[in-house]
Amino acid sequence: MGSEIPQSISNLFSGDEVVSMVVEPSTLKPKMHPQKLIITNRRILIYKPGFIGSETEEYPFESIDKIDHKKGFMRSEIEIHTHGKKIELDNISNDEAVKAISIIRQNMQTHKTAQKTVVLQAPQSSVQ
Repeated sequence: MGSEIPQSISNLFSGDEVVSMVVEPSTLKPKMHPQKLIITNRRILIYKPGFIGSETEEYPFESIDKIDHKKGFMRSEIEIHTHGKKIELDNISNDEAVKAISIIRQNMQTHKTAQKTVVLQAPQSSVQ
């Protein structure tokens, strides 16, 4: 399962946020600066290191519309679709891709259920 979380990312976590999984491309086809997918109990983060500094994109589970999985013989590609944007992560081991997608979908469902519960329990305004 993945690798270490960059220090600049761990500083972004709130008190009750927990990392579920860190996914990065296989070392079979190394890239100069491979991006990492960091899955927490609240959101996903895409960490993109560069020559000078890094860039981090974050997406709460509520903003994820769908996930596509393109499975190859040994490696997979994951596509995460959020409100008009497509995030592509390729060269992920098939096992890690399946596990990551399962965790993300489970969290999406949990957050969707929690939102419905909050809406159903919202106080009714009284009309006088």
